[in-house]
Amino acid sequence: MSKTIIVTGASRGIGNEVVKIAEKKGHRVYSISRNIKALKDYSFKYPRQVDLANEDSIDKFSSEIKSDGVKVDALINNAGAFLNKPFEKISKKEFEYIFQVNVIGLSLITRKVLPMIDRKGHIVNITSMGGINGSTKFTGLTAYSSSKGAVNILTELLAEEYKEKGPSFNALAFGAVQN
Repeated sequence: MSKTIIVTGASRGIGNEVVKIAEKKGHRVYSISRNIKALKDYSFKYPRQVDLANEDSIDKFSSEIKSDGVKVDALINNAGAFLNKPFEKISKKEFEYIFQVNVIGLSLITRKVLPMIDRKGHIVNITSMGGINGSTKFTGLTAYSSSKGAVNILTELLAEEYKEKGPSFNALAFGAVQN
């Protein structure tokens, strides 16, 4: 049976591969990225330009699919901003941007799409081993890994909050991934 899936960060890496596989299996996939050209270059069927650092962009997308009567089976929050820089050299603006995309943008799109997600649906947040307590940490990834740690805790809290009524929430924490 065909499902409707939203994948953020679909222009490259994990998100890109998820969209390719899901479309090949016949699912309706809204591929989301700031870079609409990359999505169109891949000939994805439902490309959407959405900037997770911009609440108006998220609102526009969610309003569009809501007005179309879309029922979502899964949201895969894969988009993420990355920064490899020593802590003392990270500006406030850079630190805020990493959290804006990786935590706040993820929470905003989740909240906006949540009313359209089937109660038996799934929300999967792609995080990082760098955000897992007890895992090996690497210098230069302070902003990135701490933001992914926040996503891990957010996912646990949402899983608890929605465990009775659905949808289900899970996090996948990967190590380094080749693009």
